[in-house]
Amino acid sequence: MKKTKKPPKVKPVVKAAVTDGSEWLAQLSEDVFRGEILLELFNRMQKTKSILGSKYVHGPNEHGIDWIVVDKGGLSSRYIGIQCKSKRVTRQGDSRSDSALQVKLQCEMAYDYLFEYDGAQIRLDSVELWMSNHITSDAEEDFSAPLNRKKITVRRSPYVFSLLEEYCPRIIQRIPGLAISGFLKKQCEPEPLPIKILGCNLNPKFNFIEPQFSKNPELSPARLFQKKYGKVSREKLSTLDDILSIASHIMIVGHELSGKTYILQRAAYLLAESGVIPILETGESIAQKGVKNICKLINRHLDWLTLKDIETPEILNRSIAVLIDNADKLNEGQLANLAESCHQGIRIICTSKKDLQISKFLTFYIAGVNFSSINGFIRSLDVQTPVGPTFTDRATSFIYRTIATSGLPVNPFTVSAMLRECAFSKKKFATPTMGRLIERFIEDQLGSHTDTALVDFETKRQFLTDLGGKNYAIFEYGHLRKYGSKFLASKGHPHTLDDFIFDLCASGLIKFDGQGESYSWTHRIFQEFFWVRNLVRENRLGPILKRLSENAAPSVAAITGSQIGNPHTLVKDLLQRLEPQSWMKESKQVGSEMIQSTEGDICLPTDSAEEEILAKIESDALNNKEDSPLVPAEESEGRSDDTIRSASSVVSKIAEEKHFVSINLSALLVNSRDLSIDDKAKVVTSILRSNGRMSTLFDEILVDLAGGKLKPLVRRFLCIYWHFVMNDLMLGDGFLVEVFRSLSRGCRDHFERLALTDLLVACCDDEPEKYIDSLVEINRLDAAVAVYTRIVSFYYFRFHRSEDKTKLKNTLREIRKLAPGYSLPKVS
Repeated sequence: MKKTKKPPKVKPVVKAAVTDGSEWLAQLSEDVFRGEILLELFNRMQKTKSILGSKYVHGPNEHGIDWIVVDKGGLSSRYIGIQCKSKRVTRQGDSRSDSALQVKLQCEMAYDYLFEYDGAQIRLDSVELWMSNHITSDAEEDFSAPLNRKKITVRRSPYVFSLLEEYCPRIIQRIPGLAISGFLKKQCEPEPLPIKILGCNLNPKFNFIEPQFSKNPELSPARLFQKKYGKVSREKLSTLDDILSIASHIMIVGHELSGKTYILQRAAYLLAESGVIPILETGESIAQKGVKNICKLINRHLDWLTLKDIETPEILNRSIAVLIDNADKLNEGQLANLAESCHQGIRIICTSKKDLQISKFLTFYIAGVNFSSINGFIRSLDVQTPVGPTFTDRATSFIYRTIATSGLPVNPFTVSAMLRECAFSKKKFATPTMGRLIERFIEDQLGSHTDTALVDFETKRQFLTDLGGKNYAIFEYGHLRKYGSKFLASKGHPHTLDDFIFDLCASGLIKFDGQGESYSWTHRIFQEFFWVRNLVRENRLGPILKRLSENAAPSVAAITGSQIGNPHTLVKDLLQRLEPQSWMKESKQVGSEMIQSTEGDICLPTDSAEEEILAKIESDALNNKEDSPLVPAEESEGRSDDTIRSASSVVSKIAEEKHFVSINLSALLVNSRDLSIDDKAKVVTSILRSNGRMSTLFDEILVDLAGGKLKPLVRRFLCIYWHFVMNDLMLGDGFLVEVFRSLSRGCRDHFERLALTDLLVACCDDEPEKYIDSLVEINRLDAAVAVYTRIVSFYYFRFHRSEDKTKLKNTLREIRKLAPGYSLPKVS
């Protein structure tokens, strides 16, 4: 048997810095292009059945043809002759290029020859010219001229490279520059995610509600005060583009369900667009693998680069951004080690639910959304319902009102979930709760308002509810299929198991891990939702009570409240766990004790003292020796032993307080619409007093941290302001205003009445001038400054109508009159 001729082995010589496919092909010699590259390409195409066969025929008797490729063609096979050229082709040709006229003549003559293929004599059905270099436009026109004797197809280098990308990715990966370009190209075209909004799968490239970021924590007055020309204005918030332009390690802090994962996916696209290599990782994965060196972590993703290439910035010649989701799954030491192993070309951008203070990281906090981006987000969705100005204006108005009255956090998740309410609610919108938003979001993922799914919505929800009762985060491949088979058989559903599992994964609630051959929940909140739903359906509240009694679980409490309606039993048991300890009964809340008016308490008569207070408010820093209103240093000397004992006492008291129970109770309360008025009043009172006790402990912490250097006036202001903000975060819901009003009428404590007034104003149910009466009764400067700061926050973040802003300005003016010797700054 005659052996098939094989092309000679030739080692390709290519510059490593090349980044363009056509540029790389142009550097190849014709022997390499014809004998190495196309050999592997045609072998791969034959294995995938894209072609039927190929034969290398280059040689003395080639008749102008280098390869014969057999293609599928109708009822019979088609024989295609291919001539390869690695020199430039021009019309006339010269010493550095081939002549198009001569090449065309060779190709036309090839039609007349008989070629041997698999022992048979065949004629070519078509001839193609494959270029690895450039061909001029006039030369290409010669091959397609209408008077040509035979048709000759020109395949330019981009076409050849696209085939290599599809069938021979290993060839591309041998050239680092090409591999990086291909990687970036893939990151610039992300696939749509299973997660849906308004029935449309989200794509981080097109669909994005722009979040806003602050450098200051949520409870910090520094978010409000940016002093300029004697006035204050709200802090200038940063965008995602601003953060990505910073050449530093970044930590993005946000609550659960604030869109942190999607922010990183959007960041990966933006970084790839700018030429930076993005590496997406999770804190759980890094902790499981035990990776301590950032370069080794990168090498797992960019395996075509050697570890030495990644560790040497001069060789790498690229910037790399490692994006770590859920970085709070790592301890501070692990994150510090990863940051320490970074060189100048590598930076880390991570998200976290906890405020991890790490020296090399610049921290940003999710502080809201850019409402002007909502219209663009809606238009970017491929929805069937009209989304013209009427809908977008209606939706924006609803979101403004809901954010102002519901106490919901302002982030991309809550805004996008409320858009669903706008799309499917034909009547007046109801103010949602977090538990209800989570339920509606999950319903949308399961296809409650679509008819394109393979399996109906109720069947999937029922199965996932059963699955949630098992409380597993990960399911082995066989186990999930076993559960699915039993469920379909027991209920008599007509769906096949494969369709059922496929539809569940397409919903975005469950994902398949191909490497581990297992299934898992895509987000912990989905597991918690169906776990709670299962327990409520079975009337087994014991596990929920245990979870809420042991640690902070506001999402579980919110889901429970929305599912159970009237959680009287849970509320009763949780309230018992908040009964004050002995130290709490003896301790007075900050601000609850009436202090007689003195010149030092009600006003600060000197300009220097005023500047000190304002500097403290602006910086919110306790140890700034130049700007803080400090007492002489000698008064605080020799306090180290007392400070240690005091700190130990504070930690003990915080543990006894169990403030996390109050957090869970508040989430349960605002999501339980059917709870009785009496129960609501008890819960509100309990939470207000628990926050008051925590403000007392906060005051002790400030004393310990400042070593007695911080003036009592500033210390009390910070504690009162913290108390008000915590009350608002936990109880600021419009459905509780009648409870607040009822408690306020019967309240004898002036400070507690002020706290209730603050909640009523925050829920847009009372006029801001109501503050004045309470402040006159209390007659304290620290309370007045705290209220003043709260009103400024409402002015910038809560109220948007001009008439509301006018009322707030008038109240600020009245508060300034209460302290004639102390000039509080005006809003700009």
